[in-house]
Amino acid sequence: MDSEFGNKCFGEVLSTYQIALHWLIRHGFRKFHIYGVSKCGQYHKEFEKNDDIGNYRDSTWYAWNYNMGENILEKYECEWEIL
Repeated sequence: MDSEFGNKCFGEVLSTYQIALHWLIRHGFRKFHIYGVSKCGQYHKEFEKNDDIGNYRDSTWYAWNYNMGENILEKYECEWEIL
């Protein structure tokens, strides 16, 4: 799926995390505290408590998603902390 906001296309996006970053950046946000994203599929305790841990994916997908998020944040010169 291609992610497009207005006339600006961000390319292929396969994660709600990536979509959220694009949407927030498009609307002027540049400083982020990020929860529930990890390279190894480990979820924040609040997501686990609410059984909101997504589908079972291999560790390659989680690392890819994490790295794509960092690439997006770097591209738009954002500040972030992944908690």
